Amino acid sequence: MTIKTMHDHPEPKDTAMQYHYEAALPPGFTREAFRQAVEPLGARFVQAIPKGPLQLQEDIWLLPAGRGALRYIHDHFVDVAVVRAESDVVGRPAELMRELEPVLPCLYTGALLKLAATGDPSARAFAICALAVTTRSYGSDVFDAICRVLRDPDPQQRGIAMRAIARWPYFRFAAELDSLAANESVPELQREAVRLAGDLRAHGRRGLT
Repeated sequence: MTIKTMHDHPEPKDTAMQYHYEAALPPGFTREAFRQAVEPLGARFVQAIPKGPLQLQEDIWLLPAGRGALRYIHDHFVDVAVVRAESDVVGRPAELMRELEPVLPCLYTGALLKLAATGDPSARAFAICALAVTTRSYGSDVFDAICRVLRDPDPQQRGIAMRAIARWPYFRFAAELDSLAANESVPELQREAVRLAGDLRAHGRRGLT
């Protein structure tokens, strides 16, 4: 298992609009479900960007009266779908997200942290991957949630935690990966923890806010 870190694959393309706000969508929330939700709001489909080795799949929709844009983004590296509201007007993306809440099941940091603390392994795995995709700067609560899964007795969960760390890599995770590597019983996971820790030390983002 070799996991590419985020410097190997860039953020979704950000074209003209300066401000954005985003939230995760539930597992399995499709492009068609997104279309059915936003078309009645007057959103007009303008572009599809296919996924590629260095590109996430995106569908871009424009809202009427120049109010902004919506993007359905599927992050195939961790299998998480995201809705992103964009505008050149400060504060408007948050307004657009509030307007979307009746028609889209948006999952923000608080809800994802609750899912990450559940006993359901699939919910926990989805939540930490979604946190990795939607969180732009980790607070200690997000960092701690991912680290708890990194220490999970289930090796599959530990592997998923490493995938989440690789998706949005912070230098601070390197010490946690060192600890995992020192005690890991699965050779493949141990090798990956060592490799990922080294990659974070070379390229990882610094600091938590």
